[in-house]
Amino acid sequence: MTHVKNDKRSQRTSEVLYISLAKLLESRNFADINVSTLVRKAQIGRSSFYRNFDTIEDVFSYQCEKEAEDFYQAVTERKDDIGSFLLTFFSYWTKNTSLLVTLKKADRIDILFNALKKNPFLVSPLSAADRDRGYLSMIYLGSLITTLSCWIDKGEKETPTQLASIVKQSLPLNRESILT
Repeated sequence: MTHVKNDKRSQRTSEVLYISLAKLLESRNFADINVSTLVRKAQIGRSSFYRNFDTIEDVFSYQCEKEAEDFYQAVTERKDDIGSFLLTFFSYWTKNTSLLVTLKKADRIDILFNALKKNPFLVSPLSAADRDRGYLSMIYLGSLITTLSCWIDKGEKETPTQLASIVKQSLPLNRESILT
């Protein structure tokens, strides 16, 4: 769980911890990184770490939630059709790859999924029964996150337009789809 306050000191500490964690992942496996190693790299005290986070995973969660909020700001300017949404989604994340790459190195892309599912931008078919929308939203979000993960694995070659096209052709999305 994160306990980051909205003051400059807490924000800065959180940023330093994330940057240090990303640097450690360049030479170590995520499983080999502990709090002592992280705070030593960040040059902060253990108490500063625990004032803001309970676990190292929480550092990722906080960063993902910040990125998710930035994404939601970008997506509010989109048109309400699925093609525009997909293009906005992939445009945002292909321009902000550092978090994705870091999460992939740690094998924790699931943390991004969890951050994004907290907000109501998810895609679900209009024709789906209300009881099915939650499931379909998670299926679609999982497909989008998996597409980004695959894109990184394949060397980040496709454009946002190409990624959107791939997803549009692969999932049963059409004009009857809505963004909920």
